[in-house]
Amino acid sequence: MEFRYREMIYCPDYYDFHNNDREEWFPNGIFNYNVSRLIKDLAADDNEKAARTPWLNTAVRVSVPVAEVIKYCHGLGHMKEKHILDADLDRPLIFIEVAPDSFNLVDGHHRLEKARRQGITELPAWMVFAHEAIRYLGSEAEYSRYVDYWNSKIEDLGDAAAYRGVFCPVPAPSRERDLTGWHIWNRMCMCLNECRRVEVYSEGQWFTLFRLNQKMYCGEAENHEPSIRCQTPFLISLEMVESAASCFENWHGNVRFSAEVRENRKLIKRTIRHADVLMACVRVFSEY
Repeated sequence: MEFRYREMIYCPDYYDFHNNDREEWFPNGIFNYNVSRLIKDLAADDNEKAARTPWLNTAVRVSVPVAEVIKYCHGLGHMKEKHILDADLDRPLIFIEVAPDSFNLVDGHHRLEKARRQGITELPAWMVFAHEAIRYLGSEAEYSRYVDYWNSKIEDLGDAAAYRGVFCPVPAPSRERDLTGWHIWNRMCMCLNECRRVEVYSEGQWFTLFRLNQKMYCGEAENHEPSIRCQTPFLISLEMVESAASCFENWHGNVRFSAEVRENRKLIKRTIRHADVLMACVRVFSEY
Protein backbone atom coordinates (compact mmCIF):
# COMPACT_ATOMS: atom_id res chain seq x y z
CA MET A 1 0.00 0.00 0.00
CA GLU A 2 1.32 3.45 -0.85
CA PHE A 3 0.41 6.67 0.90
CA ARG A 4 1.79 10.07 1.81
CA TYR A 5 2.15 11.19 5.38
CA ARG A 6 0.85 14.54 6.58
CA GLU A 7 0.49 15.80 10.17
CA MET A 8 3.22 15.12 12.72
CA ILE A 9 2.55 14.54 16.42
CA TYR A 10 5.10 15.31 19.12
CA CYS A 11 5.75 12.35 21.43
CA PRO A 12 7.84 13.49 24.44
CA ASP A 13 10.66 11.12 25.43
CA TYR A 14 9.77 8.83 22.55
CA TYR A 15 12.96 9.09 20.49
CA ASP A 16 16.52 8.27 21.48
CA PHE A 17 18.64 11.23 20.44
CA HIS A 18 22.01 9.67 21.28
CA ASN A 19 24.84 11.32 19.40
CA ASN A 20 27.71 8.90 19.82
CA ASP A 21 28.98 9.34 16.27
CA ARG A 22 29.69 13.01 15.66
CA GLU A 23 31.75 12.76 12.47
CA GLU A 24 29.30 14.34 10.06
CA TRP A 25 26.33 16.63 10.68
CA PHE A 26 24.07 18.35 8.20
CA PRO A 27 22.75 21.77 9.29
CA ASN A 28 19.39 22.73 7.82
CA GLY A 29 18.48 26.10 9.26
CA ILE A 30 18.07 25.64 13.02
CA PHE A 31 17.90 21.84 12.65
CA ASN A 32 20.95 19.56 12.63
CA TYR A 33 20.89 15.98 11.35
CA ASN A 34 23.28 13.24 12.45
CA VAL A 35 24.31 12.13 8.95
CA SER A 36 26.94 9.66 10.19
CA ARG A 37 24.33 7.66 12.02
CA LEU A 38 21.87 7.85 9.11
CA ILE A 39 24.48 6.56 6.64
CA LYS A 40 25.31 3.67 8.96
CA ASP A 41 21.66 2.72 9.48
CA LEU A 42 20.77 2.85 5.77
CA ALA A 43 23.79 0.71 4.86
CA ALA A 44 22.71 -2.11 7.21
CA ASP A 45 21.19 -5.27 5.77
CA ASP A 46 17.44 -5.85 5.88
CA ASN A 47 17.53 -8.11 8.94
CA GLU A 48 19.53 -5.58 10.94
CA LYS A 49 17.21 -2.77 9.89
CA ALA A 50 14.17 -4.75 10.94
CA ALA A 51 15.69 -5.33 14.38
CA ARG A 52 17.38 -1.97 15.07
CA THR A 53 15.81 0.68 12.84
CA PRO A 54 12.38 -0.56 11.71
CA TRP A 55 11.29 2.99 10.81
CA LEU A 56 13.72 2.96 7.85
CA ASN A 57 11.73 0.26 6.08
CA THR A 58 9.65 3.12 4.67
CA ALA A 59 12.62 4.92 3.09
CA VAL A 60 12.38 4.74 -0.71
CA ARG A 61 15.16 3.79 -3.18
CA VAL A 62 14.88 5.80 -6.38
CA SER A 63 16.98 7.14 -9.25
CA VAL A 64 17.34 10.92 -9.34
CA PRO A 65 18.24 13.14 -12.32
CA VAL A 66 21.71 14.58 -11.78
CA ALA A 67 21.12 17.86 -13.65
CA GLU A 68 17.90 18.56 -11.76
CA VAL A 69 19.35 17.83 -8.32
CA ILE A 70 22.42 20.01 -8.96
CA LYS A 71 20.15 23.05 -9.36
CA TYR A 72 19.28 22.78 -5.67
CA CYS A 73 22.74 21.99 -4.27
CA HIS A 74 25.06 24.70 -3.03
CA GLY A 75 28.81 24.64 -2.49
CA LEU A 76 29.66 22.10 -5.20
CA GLY A 77 32.47 24.34 -6.44
CA HIS A 78 34.22 24.40 -3.06
CA MET A 79 34.94 20.69 -2.57
CA LYS A 80 38.33 18.99 -2.43
CA GLU A 81 39.37 17.55 -5.78
CA LYS A 82 40.69 14.31 -4.28
CA HIS A 83 37.33 13.59 -2.61
CA ILE A 84 35.53 14.12 -5.91
CA LEU A 85 37.85 11.72 -7.76
CA ASP A 86 37.53 9.08 -5.02
CA ALA A 87 33.72 9.29 -4.85
CA ASP A 88 31.94 5.94 -5.20
CA LEU A 89 29.06 6.39 -7.63
CA ASP A 90 27.53 3.06 -6.61
CA ARG A 91 26.74 4.44 -3.15
CA PRO A 92 23.26 5.97 -3.10
CA LEU A 93 22.81 9.65 -2.38
CA ILE A 94 20.76 10.40 0.72
CA PHE A 95 17.94 12.95 0.75
CA ILE A 96 15.81 13.91 3.73
CA GLU A 97 12.37 15.48 3.54
CA VAL A 98 12.64 18.93 5.13
CA ALA A 99 9.13 20.13 4.19
CA PRO A 100 6.17 18.28 2.61
CA ASP A 101 7.38 16.66 -0.65
CA SER A 102 10.59 18.75 -0.52
CA PHE A 103 14.01 17.16 0.01
CA ASN A 104 17.55 18.25 0.80
CA LEU A 105 20.66 16.31 -0.18
CA VAL A 106 22.52 15.46 3.04
CA ASP A 107 25.08 12.97 1.72
CA GLY A 108 26.60 12.59 -1.75
CA HIS A 109 27.73 16.03 -2.91
CA HIS A 110 31.09 14.70 -4.17
CA ARG A 111 29.34 11.86 -6.03
CA LEU A 112 26.97 14.35 -7.62
CA GLU A 113 29.82 16.51 -8.91
CA LYS A 114 31.72 13.48 -10.21
CA ALA A 115 28.60 12.27 -12.05
CA ARG A 116 28.15 15.70 -13.62
CA ARG A 117 31.72 15.70 -14.92
CA GLN A 118 31.38 12.21 -16.37
CA GLY A 119 28.07 12.97 -18.07
CA ILE A 120 26.09 10.51 -15.95
CA THR A 121 22.42 11.50 -16.01
CA GLU A 122 21.02 9.54 -13.05
CA LEU A 123 22.25 8.33 -9.67
CA PRO A 124 20.70 5.98 -7.09
CA ALA A 125 19.36 7.66 -3.99
CA TRP A 126 17.59 7.08 -0.69
CA MET A 127 14.61 9.34 0.02
CA VAL A 128 14.12 9.46 3.80
CA PHE A 129 10.80 10.95 4.82
CA ALA A 130 10.51 13.57 7.54
CA HIS A 131 8.92 11.21 10.01
CA GLU A 132 11.97 8.94 9.85
CA ALA A 133 14.51 11.74 9.55
CA ILE A 134 13.45 13.31 12.85
CA ARG A 135 15.10 10.40 14.63
CA TYR A 136 18.44 11.79 13.43
CA LEU A 137 17.97 15.30 14.75
CA GLY A 138 20.51 16.53 17.30
CA SER A 139 18.27 16.90 20.34
CA GLU A 140 14.79 16.58 21.81
CA ALA A 141 14.43 20.37 21.67
CA GLU A 142 15.08 20.38 17.90
CA TYR A 143 12.55 17.60 17.45
CA SER A 144 9.89 19.57 19.36
CA ARG A 145 10.51 22.67 17.25
CA TYR A 146 10.54 20.63 14.05
CA VAL A 147 7.06 19.20 14.73
CA ASP A 148 5.66 22.73 14.88
CA TYR A 149 7.60 23.70 11.76
CA TRP A 150 6.38 20.68 9.78
CA ASN A 151 2.73 21.12 10.73
CA SER A 152 2.88 24.79 9.73
CA LYS A 153 3.93 23.69 6.21
CA ILE A 154 1.17 21.17 5.55
CA GLU A 155 -1.09 23.75 3.92
CA ASP A 156 1.64 24.37 1.34
CA LEU A 157 1.60 20.73 0.22
CA GLY A 158 2.54 20.38 -3.42
CA ASP A 159 3.56 24.01 -3.80
CA ALA A 160 7.19 23.50 -4.85
CA ALA A 161 7.63 27.22 -5.41
CA ALA A 162 7.14 27.76 -1.68
CA TYR A 163 10.43 25.97 -0.95
CA ARG A 164 13.19 27.66 -2.89
CA GLY A 165 16.51 25.84 -2.76
CA VAL A 166 15.19 22.33 -2.10
CA PHE A 167 14.63 19.41 -4.46
CA CYS A 168 10.95 18.61 -5.12
CA PRO A 169 10.80 15.35 -7.10
CA VAL A 170 7.85 14.94 -9.45
CA PRO A 171 5.89 12.84 -8.88
CA ALA A 172 6.47 12.95 -5.13
CA PRO A 173 7.63 9.55 -3.88
CA SER A 174 5.21 7.45 -1.88
CA ARG A 175 6.24 4.84 0.62
CA GLU A 176 4.95 1.35 1.16
CA ARG A 177 4.06 -0.16 4.50
CA ASP A 178 1.89 -2.92 5.90
CA LEU A 179 -1.29 -1.39 7.27
CA THR A 180 -2.77 -2.94 10.42
CA GLY A 181 -5.75 -2.03 12.54
CA TRP A 182 -3.62 -2.23 15.67
CA HIS A 183 -1.22 0.37 14.27
CA ILE A 184 -4.09 2.73 13.45
CA TRP A 185 -5.74 2.15 16.85
CA ASN A 186 -2.51 3.06 18.66
CA ARG A 187 -2.23 6.29 16.69
CA MET A 188 -5.81 7.25 17.51
CA CYS A 189 -5.24 6.57 21.21
CA MET A 190 -1.99 8.54 21.21
CA CYS A 191 -3.69 11.62 19.76
CA LEU A 192 -6.50 11.48 22.29
CA ASN A 193 -4.13 10.80 25.19
CA GLU A 194 -2.35 14.04 24.32
CA CYS A 195 -5.69 15.86 24.69
CA ARG A 196 -5.65 16.81 21.02
CA ARG A 197 -8.91 17.72 19.34
CA VAL A 198 -9.38 15.04 16.69
CA GLU A 199 -12.02 15.26 13.98
CA VAL A 200 -12.56 13.12 10.91
CA TYR A 201 -14.56 13.96 7.79
CA SER A 202 -16.82 11.42 6.16
CA GLU A 203 -19.80 11.54 3.83
CA GLY A 204 -20.13 15.35 4.09
CA GLN A 205 -20.00 15.33 7.88
CA TRP A 206 -17.41 16.10 10.56
CA PHE A 207 -17.12 13.76 13.55
CA THR A 208 -15.23 14.22 16.80
CA LEU A 209 -13.30 11.41 18.46
CA PHE A 210 -13.13 11.45 22.25
CA ARG A 211 -12.26 9.22 25.21
CA LEU A 212 -14.69 8.43 28.03
CA ASN A 213 -14.09 5.87 30.80
CA GLN A 214 -11.10 4.44 28.92
CA LYS A 215 -13.21 3.84 25.81
CA MET A 216 -13.21 5.60 22.45
CA TYR A 217 -16.29 7.22 20.96
CA CYS A 218 -17.18 9.12 17.82
CA GLY A 219 -19.89 11.76 17.69
CA GLU A 220 -20.91 15.13 16.33
CA ALA A 221 -18.29 17.87 16.00
CA GLU A 222 -18.96 21.12 17.84
CA ASN A 223 -17.43 23.45 15.24
CA HIS A 224 -19.12 22.13 12.11
CA GLU A 225 -22.72 21.95 11.00
CA PRO A 226 -23.27 18.26 10.18
CA SER A 227 -25.24 17.23 7.12
CA ILE A 228 -26.71 14.30 9.04
CA ARG A 229 -27.48 14.55 12.74
CA CYS A 230 -25.86 11.89 14.88
CA GLN A 231 -28.38 10.80 17.49
CA THR A 232 -25.84 9.53 20.02
CA PRO A 233 -22.08 8.99 20.02
CA PHE A 234 -21.08 5.46 19.09
CA LEU A 235 -18.38 3.28 20.57
CA ILE A 236 -15.34 2.47 18.44
CA SER A 237 -13.53 -0.76 19.22
CA LEU A 238 -10.19 -2.16 18.11
CA GLU A 239 -12.03 -4.97 16.32
CA MET A 240 -14.06 -2.49 14.29
CA VAL A 241 -10.91 -0.61 13.23
CA GLU A 242 -9.16 -3.85 12.27
CA SER A 243 -12.14 -4.88 10.13
CA ALA A 244 -12.18 -1.51 8.38
CA ALA A 245 -8.40 -1.41 7.88
CA SER A 246 -8.38 -4.71 6.00
CA CYS A 247 -10.68 -3.14 3.39
CA PHE A 248 -8.88 0.19 3.11
CA GLU A 249 -7.29 -0.33 -0.30
CA ASN A 250 -10.62 -1.05 -1.97
CA TRP A 251 -12.46 1.77 -0.24
CA HIS A 252 -10.89 5.21 -0.79
CA GLY A 253 -10.56 7.18 -3.99
CA ASN A 254 -12.87 7.89 -6.91
CA VAL A 255 -11.94 4.92 -9.04
CA ARG A 256 -14.61 2.84 -10.72
CA PHE A 257 -15.00 -0.31 -8.69
CA SER A 258 -15.81 -3.70 -10.10
CA ALA A 259 -19.13 -5.33 -9.26
CA GLU A 260 -17.34 -7.63 -6.82
CA VAL A 261 -15.74 -4.73 -4.95
CA ARG A 262 -19.06 -2.84 -4.81
CA GLU A 263 -20.78 -5.87 -3.31
CA ASN A 264 -17.98 -6.27 -0.79
CA ARG A 265 -18.35 -2.60 0.19
CA LYS A 266 -22.09 -3.04 0.75
CA LEU A 267 -21.38 -6.06 2.93
CA ILE A 268 -18.92 -4.07 5.01
CA LYS A 269 -21.44 -1.25 5.50
CA ARG A 270 -23.99 -3.79 6.73
CA THR A 271 -21.62 -5.56 9.10
CA ILE A 272 -19.50 -2.71 10.50
CA ARG A 273 -21.35 0.03 12.33
CA HIS A 274 -20.73 3.48 10.78
CA ALA A 275 -18.31 1.97 8.27
CA ASP A 276 -17.85 5.28 6.42
CA VAL A 277 -16.68 7.03 9.58
CA LEU A 278 -14.33 4.18 10.44
CA MET A 279 -12.86 4.28 6.94
CA ALA A 280 -12.30 8.03 7.40
CA CYS A 281 -10.40 7.20 10.61
CA VAL A 282 -8.34 4.65 8.74
CA ARG A 283 -7.49 7.13 6.00
CA VAL A 284 -6.31 9.72 8.52
CA PHE A 285 -4.48 7.54 11.01
CA SER A 286 -2.93 5.09 8.55
CA GLU A 287 -0.62 7.90 7.49
CA TYR A 288 1.21 8.21 10.82
